[in-house]
Amino acid sequence: MDISKKLILLALLKKEEDENLHTILQKLVASGSFDFKEAKSACKDLKRDLLINKEDTLTFTGVAKAQEIESEFKI
Repeated sequence: MDISKKLILLALLKKEEDENLHTILQKLVASGSFDFKEAKSACKDLKRDLLINKEDTLTFTGVAKAQEIESEFKI
């Protein structure tokens, strides 16, 4: 899995209650992580892989994958 997808999954896992997928993508684009077109493409892939549902939240599988990714980044 590429880094942009990992970033999106982690951001969804750690999101604030008032945030949604669109605001998370805006923050990631503003930080220079990637452009909006790349972000939308990555989200489409994550939805196809059933890690994000149609409500733009993590599925159970998505939560498990995001937690796995989080542990990769811990030292």
